[in-house]
Amino acid sequence: MNSDIYDKDSVPLQKFWGIKDCAKVLLFYLLMAFVGTPVIFRMVKYVFGQNLLDKIGMNLIFIILSVILNASCCLYIFYIVRKEYKLPLVTLGLTFLNWKKNISYAMKKYLIAIPFFFLAGIITNIVCKLIGLVPKQQSIAKQFLEESSTGILITMIIFGAIIAPIVEEIIFRGFLQTALEKRFGRLKAIFFSSFFFRLST
Repeated sequence: MNSDIYDKDSVPLQKFWGIKDCAKVLLFYLLMAFVGTPVIFRMVKYVFGQNLLDKIGMNLIFIILSVILNASCCLYIFYIVRKEYKLPLVTLGLTFLNWKKNISYAMKKYLIAIPFFFLAGIITNIVCKLIGLVPKQQSIAKQFLEESSTGILITMIIFGAIIAPIVEEIIFRGFLQTALEKRFGRLKAIFFSSFFFRLST
């Protein structure tokens, strides 16, 4: 079967992964976050005799941790989809079919949206000043503004603008939303997956 022309809608929802699989991925993520990554960094310190935090800085540590967690989570999702359910990865939305056209279309939409992002920011600032509210700066924005290394800044931009959105699409839209749709229907699945995505950011 050519995975580029795989039609997800032709497969009954019963054939897809479910809520229990999402719970397994969540548990895996938590284990990696609170056990796996600290063990990895301790092993590096033990083998090389260096504290990574002192050597490469907090921002690069943050990027490395995010890459390890997200890559591990995506690989586990791929395992569930391919090995346990015997479905192609296209069912998660991964396809190269018409990729040039899709990228061009997405860039046009993004460029159209940029002025609205700026306008929303200006309106938010005006409203905040009128009511005397000082918005709290997001930690990621603070890290970005305080970073002095050009290499780390470029890495942060690549991770934030390319890698993170792809991972989020795989986890929340491709995997979670499909499982929720199987249980609750399409509209509720979109709502709940959006809600969980908001909680994670």
